[in-house]
Amino acid sequence: MIKRLYSRADEMAPTMRFFAQVCATPRYQKGVYEIQERLENWYQYYTSKFAQKLMCDESAIEPYVKMSISAIATYMMFGDRTMSDAIMLIVQKGVEQILERTNDDEN
Repeated sequence: MIKRLYSRADEMAPTMRFFAQVCATPRYQKGVYEIQERLENWYQYYTSKFAQKLMCDESAIEPYVKMSISAIATYMMFGDRTMSDAIMLIVQKGVEQILERTNDDEN
């Protein structure tokens, strides 16, 4: 799954870098804020989906959703997996802990 995620990130990286250049231009800042608001909706959407799948509260998974999206976005911008891999490892351990709690609650 992670391999596919990075593969898709590599495909999207040029678009992401272009987007970052546009974001840095004062002329387009208002439009960027509108896009950021829509991004928050996507964070919420994925948080809800993962919470349902993991049978946990959204508040438990939300930080990991945001961390993983941020890690992949950073990878797309800079092409360095060192930091994103470290963050994804933290996410993996956090999700494993959530799964352990869910399994303990079921038993």
